[in-house]
Formats: sequence, C-alpha cells, structure tokens
Amino acid sequence: MRFTLHTDSSMFVLSPPFEVLNGPAASLSVMMSPATVTAGLIVTPFPVVQAVDAFGNLVVSGAESATACVNDPMNSGMCLSGGGSTTAQLVSGVATFTNLRVILQPQAGAVLLFTVP
Repeated sequence: MRFTLHTDSSMFVLSPPFEVLNGPAASLSVMMSPATVTAGLIVTPFPVVQAVDAFGNLVVSGAESATACVNDPMNSGMCLSGGGSTTAQLVSGVATFTNLRVILQPQAGAVLLFTVP
C-alpha cells in the first residue's frame, strides 16, 4: 500500500512554541587532544571533552566532572598527575584538563581515556 501526503496552503496551522531538550549524558566526546605527550611536562594542547547525550547533543547539566586516565597495556605502571587531581569540572557541559602530566614514559599506542565518575 502506498501513501501520498497532500497539503493545502489554506490549511496551514502553527503549534504553540515548545522547547526541545537534550537527553541525559551518555558519553564524553573529545574536542581537543594532544598528538604526542612528553613525560613530566604538562599535556598540551590541554585535553578538552564535552558531555553528550545518545544523539551527540551537548549536555549542559547533570554530570559535574570528568576524569582522565591512561590506557596503555604495555606499561601498567604508567599514570597521570594533575597536581593532585586528574579530574576537571564540567562547565556548561565542557571540561578542560589544564594540569595533566604523564609521570612515566608510555609505550607507543597509549591513549587518554575520559570518564564521568
């Protein structure tokens, strides 16, 4: 069965205005990340992440902070330092990690992971 939609311009009706809201935070999206990291130095450019819903829309409320860690299966002793914290506050859904340092030299293929606690 096939359907055809017909409209008549004289039948044009507007609904009252309404607001479309994003869904709850489902993941973090990396907005900026370094290509390489030098052990002992602050990671630059500063990693930046944003909280997004299941459809990729920015979530400006709900999650309060994000945490950074390193995933490097070749070096289980590698860690990050953030001057005592590897957590950044989400401000309007965006977190900037301004004080991260890699303490030990990682192997090739290490990646930064970001999570919402």
